[in-house]
Amino acid sequence: MQDTLRRDRPVVFCEVLPARGTEEALEAVFDSLGYRNYLLRGDGPKLMDRIRADGTWLNWLFGPTERGVVPGADMPPAGPEAGKSVGRVGTEWRQRTA
Repeated sequence: MQDTLRRDRPVVFCEVLPARGTEEALEAVFDSLGYRNYLLRGDGPKLMDRIRADGTWLNWLFGPTERGVVPGADMPPAGPEAGKSVGRVGTEWRQRTA
């Protein structure tokens, strides 16, 4: 799998389930290959520094940094910034779903 990720640089969608203990392994692979981690939430994608299972939102997007996978990829990581604007992507998404 790592050879394919390194060679082809695909975008990966993956469920990260609670109580499975897969977060560290996923982090090791994607971090070593220069991927960004996005938790896909109801209010739009959240750039995350760490991969941690979420009890509500299970889907993640992992994308190579150089491809600019998510428009507005300069969004701040979730955490202290979680309640604030998520940039253009989140704003457009909220407008479409309102």
